[in-house]
Amino acid sequence: MDEHSLNRVRQQLLTEMALEELYVYFAAFFTNLISINVGAAFAWTSPVLPKFKQLGKDNPLAQATTTSEDAWITSLNCLGAAFGPIISGYLSEKLGRKKTLLLFSLPMIVCQIITMFGDKVYVFLVARFLWGLGMGCVMSVVPAFIGEISEDKNRGLLGVFMSLLVTIGNILMYAVGPFVNMTILGLVNLIPLLLFLITFGLLVPETPYHFLKNDDKVKARESLIRFRGKNCDVKKELEQMTMVIEESNASKASIKDMFSSKPLKKGLMISCGLFFFQQFSGINAVLGNMETIFQAAKSSFPAEYAAIFLGVIQMIVTFLVSQLADRLGRKILLLISSLGSCLSIACLSVYFALSSNEYDVSSVSWLPILSLLIYIICFNAGLSCLPFAILGEIFPVNFKSLASSMATCVNLFLAFLVTMFYPHVSEALGLAGSFGLFALFCFIGFLFTLFVVPETKGKSLVEIQRILNNEDVVV
Repeated sequence: MDEHSLNRVRQQLLTEMALEELYVYFAAFFTNLISINVGAAFAWTSPVLPKFKQLGKDNPLAQATTTSEDAWITSLNCLGAAFGPIISGYLSEKLGRKKTLLLFSLPMIVCQIITMFGDKVYVFLVARFLWGLGMGCVMSVVPAFIGEISEDKNRGLLGVFMSLLVTIGNILMYAVGPFVNMTILGLVNLIPLLLFLITFGLLVPETPYHFLKNDDKVKARESLIRFRGKNCDVKKELEQMTMVIEESNASKASIKDMFSSKPLKKGLMISCGLFFFQQFSGINAVLGNMETIFQAAKSSFPAEYAAIFLGVIQMIVTFLVSQLADRLGRKILLLISSLGSCLSIACLSVYFALSSNEYDVSSVSWLPILSLLIYIICFNAGLSCLPFAILGEIFPVNFKSLASSMATCVNLFLAFLVTMFYPHVSEALGLAGSFGLFALFCFIGFLFTLFVVPETKGKSLVEIQRILNNEDVVV
């Protein structure tokens, strides 16, 4: 073989090795295609509720929806999602992460088919609950799947995929929803689900952790080689995985143990507290009613395009924050996020107060979009993703699954409460009063973070547990 042929073979081998090393990134992307549908679920009501409010060819219902019906349509996906982690957590241990995700994609697919042909309010309520069941599974199982296939060097980047694709789902609804009918919107939502079934189902194997838990070392090794590459020696990593599983099995977590330990109780209180302020900042009410808010504000910027613009900003900020969390620290970002969200949404409250009292606000018609822009930036600078990051850092390995399931269920149930009662609160207090209430919760969240939440950046699990066990430690 001549020198030219040898160089060509070497180049081909290097290319194959590079592709094998990149496979884990493709696998994480394919896994998170279903996350697009999670983002779409949160933003779906923004373009859809205005259709339901007026009779016409884009409204499949015989009459306009009431405030109570709007509230149920908006919130039922969060109620369904609250049950998702409980069911999927059990199934993922029995069937594996992959089969559970594939199984829970089915109610999401059924939901889209229902929304394409539904013509009764109760039909859409069923669809939203099914959508929520799938959401709850994705939010609890996908992070676990990614955590089990990633390495220390790429765990942060792979973990960002979910947040990014959720925001893409938001943008998809804002960009497409206002301009198409319900049938086309359902088809648009089916596309990422079908792509997920094909790519994830056919190209991504089960995690090696699942095979090791079932004492199948051969398949565990094959799975890890797939994620690491044929030329990678996986023996040491398999031994480490086996050790982690043995330690976890030796100290099974229970709810009783969770509430009998001071550090664990405080950790759960911190996690649930952060999720409380995340939801009561009003984010789901804002995302789910973005177009309606802009229409009520009579902004000079068209409501449909304003929602798209803010969705894009949300995606950009989510990516940037993922790069800053390890540099600036979790606590400082949460403080900035809470205070910035408070001030920006308070400005929106003042605008609606002036408008409802018949003051001339035409000279500040730009204020609603600026306020929401700052609110979206500030919320995504910390409150959006850092509560999940802290949840993953403050519990020992054997308690992480239990704590995550409990805190995620609390989070989603709180999301249900906020989205369920927002239309009623908005009707009773007006937009000024409801946004003023959200601003107050953001400020209380700022104080909660300042005095209760520890900084976890650069600290080991042992150090974090000591901080939680001694309230006099400076954090």
